[in-house]
Amino acid sequence: MARLEATKSCENCNLQGADLFATDLSNANLTGADLCGAVLTSSDLSGATLVGANFGGGADLNEANFSNADLTGADFRGTVLESVNFSGANLTAVRFGQEEPLSYVNFSQANLDQVDLTGLDLSEAILRNTKVDGAKRCNTKMPSGADNSGC
Repeated sequence: MARLEATKSCENCNLQGADLFATDLSNANLTGADLCGAVLTSSDLSGATLVGANFGGGADLNEANFSNADLTGADFRGTVLESVNFSGANLTAVRFGQEEPLSYVNFSQANLDQVDLTGLDLSEAILRNTKVDGAKRCNTKMPSGADNSGC
């Protein structure tokens, strides 16, 4: 843990269950990190590289800041995603589970290309200038109502 905080680099690290509450990991390189069950509540991961990171299996990301982060191919299935800031983030091909609420998640100016949004409730998400053209939307609850354009 000390190495991570000192160098802000930990590619392919096993951080399962790590308590990273309110940790400054801005601009960190966590490519391929396993963060299953980690607590990242209120942590700053702005500008971080988390390509292929695994948050699945109960990671707590409430109020985490991922603004301008590269999360290409990350797995968020089974995570707590409430009031998370993904503004300006690259979320290409990430995986969200249908069971997680995405309440008050900020996706402003984020790239959701190649993301399967099927069955997700984004009715309380912030989607200003969000790129969703390449996302699959089927029975997706958007702030403007149901979107079935990808069924």
